[in-house]
Amino acid sequence: MDEVVSEAKAFTFGTDGVAVNTRSISSPIDNDWYKITIPSSRIYDKLSLTANTASVNNCFIEVYQNIASSGYQMKRVGSGKTIAVSAGTYYVRVCNAGTMNDFDDSDIQNYTFTILPLLKATGITITDLLSSHGLNKMGTYAGFGKHFQAGSGSLTIYGVAYATDPTTGERYAAEGIGIDGLYLSPAWENNGTESNAIRRGYDVTGAEGKFEVVINLPPVIGVYDSPVGTHTHYFDVCVIYVTVSDNSSLEANERIFHLAQVVTF
Repeated sequence: MDEVVSEAKAFTFGTDGVAVNTRSISSPIDNDWYKITIPSSRIYDKLSLTANTASVNNCFIEVYQNIASSGYQMKRVGSGKTIAVSAGTYYVRVCNAGTMNDFDDSDIQNYTFTILPLLKATGITITDLLSSHGLNKMGTYAGFGKHFQAGSGSLTIYGVAYATDPTTGERYAAEGIGIDGLYLSPAWENNGTESNAIRRGYDVTGAEGKFEVVINLPPVIGVYDSPVGTHTHYFDVCVIYVTVSDNSSLEANERIFHLAQVVTF
C-alpha cells in the first residue's frame, strides 16, 4: 500500500494544518506516497512539508504533479520544506534520505508527516508602540488631538498580520510574512532632508503572526509648540506605516507626535 504513486494515500488538511505519525521508512528503497488536493478557494499559496523522525534514517520529501492525461507521468515540482502550490492535485513522496549502505535496519521508527499551509496575509494591524518615553505613551495637544508621543532613539512598532478565511470568516495568524515599517516626517520633508524625512525598518512575522519593526528615529525639528501645564512642548507631527512586503496595499498607519524638547515657563 502507498509504495507506488497509483496507490498514494489521500491526505486532507485544513487551514491550521495537520500532522500524522503512522508510517515508517522500513528499508532504503521504501516509498510512502500521499495525494493532496489544493482547492481554488484558499488563503495560502505555499505549503510547509516536513517528515521528521527520531530514527538515524532521516526522511526526504519530494513533490510531484501528474502531467499525463491518462495513467501517470510524474513531474517533480519541489523538494524540501516549502513548495509553492496552485489549485490541483499534488503527490508527495516520503523516502529515505541516505544511501543504501548507510541505512540502519535495526532503527526503524515512525516519522511525523506534517503539512502546514503558509497563509497569505489579508490584513495587518498595529497593536503597540514603544519609544524612549515608554510603551504606548500618549500626548494630547490642542488642535492636534491625542496620539502616541515618541522620544529619541528608536521606535518599535508591534503588530499582527493575519489571514481571514473567506468561507468561515475565521482569522488565523499569518506566519513568515515580511513586514516593512516606515517613519515619515513632513517637517524634514519640507526641509529637503530626505535622510531624516524617511526612516525604515523590517521584520518577519512569527508563529502567532506578530511582528516587531524597529526604526531608528532622526533628530526632531520641533515645528509645533503647545503649552502643557507649566511647560511648552516642541514637537513634529509624523506618520508611521507598516505594510506587507509582497502586498503594499495591506497597510496600517498611525499619526504620532515626535517630541523635540520641553521648556519650562
